[in-house]
Amino acid sequence: PVVAAAAACLAAIIRALGPRSVPVLPIAVPALLATANASAAALADAKEAAAAATAAAATAAAAAAAASPDDEVEEDAAVVAAVSARDDEGYVLVASLKAVDVLMQQLSGFLSPYLPDLLRLLLSPALVLAAGAGLVEAQAQTAEAAAGSSAAAAAESAKALRDSLPRALPMRLL
Repeated sequence: PVVAAAAACLAAIIRALGPRSVPVLPIAVPALLATANASAAALADAKEAAAAATAAAATAAAAAAAASPDDEVEEDAAVVAAVSARDDEGYVLVASLKAVDVLMQQLSGFLSPYLPDLLRLLLSPALVLAAGAGLVEAQAQTAEAAAGSSAAAAAESAKALRDSLPRALPMRLL
């Protein structure tokens, strides 16, 4: 959508202008990080809702023999709507993370005021597999990545950013 395109536009401007884009950072970076954090929170909520819907679908599968076809159609429509909303948030998050990557490559010396929000984004529950997560959750994340899910792409982008963050920022800031 439009927000993802705006994040990509910001990344292109920063890549093209480099240090000459520093005057716009106080306006652009907080907006970018706020949007990315909101998308990550919405993605985490959608992930929880999808897990609840999957559990409810498994419970309802036992009662499916008694259900009418109209009930199944309504459940399928709800699942499709949840997946669509999750993909939209994932696309915004991927575009935002790519813009953050460009910021880290081009202007890493100017990111210290935004470090708390940046760390909040990169350590968001939607982008990090929970500590002690079981094999089932790891397999679900692998299946999402194989299916080309935008949420999985966002998690992979965040992992790459977490790996490159210590090299991009001075150690005294971390």
